[in-house]
Amino acid sequence: LLIGGNQGDNWYVHLARGLKPRAVPMSKGPRVESVCWDRDGADEVSTGEFLVGTSTGTMCKALIADGKDRYWKVVYSLQDSAQPICGIEYELFPPSGRHVIEGIRKYFVMAATPTRYYEFIGGPTFDALFEQYSAAPNFVELPGDLDYTELEFFRKGSGRATSFVWLTGPGIYSGSLSFGSQNAGDSVTFDYKLIPYSTKGGRGGAHQVPVGLVSTEFHWIALFEDGVQAVNRLTQEVVWEHAFTQQQ
Repeated sequence: LLIGGNQGDNWYVHLARGLKPRAVPMSKGPRVESVCWDRDGADEVSTGEFLVGTSTGTMCKALIADGKDRYWKVVYSLQDSAQPICGIEYELFPPSGRHVIEGIRKYFVMAATPTRYYEFIGGPTFDALFEQYSAAPNFVELPGDLDYTELEFFRKGSGRATSFVWLTGPGIYSGSLSFGSQNAGDSVTFDYKLIPYSTKGGRGGAHQVPVGLVSTEFHWIALFEDGVQAVNRLTQEVVWEHAFTQQQ
């Protein structure tokens, strides 16, 4: 677990080992806003190499082992540094051709600010991937005045991600992912749609923006300040809703 602080310090907690929070000195400065952990290279003592999005629009690669930061390096900076990277995810392309023989990795990285999401494709390392993007990468932009967002890939178990969901001001923005022969400048997303937030449940007739959003195989779960909703991904309708009481 990485905890972003407002005073220039960020903290790391190894929950499985029950260790106390430790400051991450190499990360001092911008606040950590989002993390995409290494799903394949992590073990009991090491995080493996993971990606971090910060409050100043930078992306960093990092590795923490034995509770200590081994490296923390900026690999890309958005041109608009006023926008925090509040969501970041990555997935590996299925190996093909010489990539199978040589064991070369090819990544798809998706990063989201409150009003935009960006797509990056490349490899075999994160450094090499982002070096291709001296110009602005492709992005999708939606209007809004939020200062936060959520971005999440959905995958079955240890399988490859098949879809994404993005929390935006106008609604839930979702799409599918297709991994083929794409290269830098291409897009992996398709079949995307924007689902306006529901007013069901007596929310005063006004659209209320969630404070959190996660994806399951069949539903999106939206967390509000006063309750939670489950939205069917196929019909895009609210199928379950629970209002919090003062005791909760």
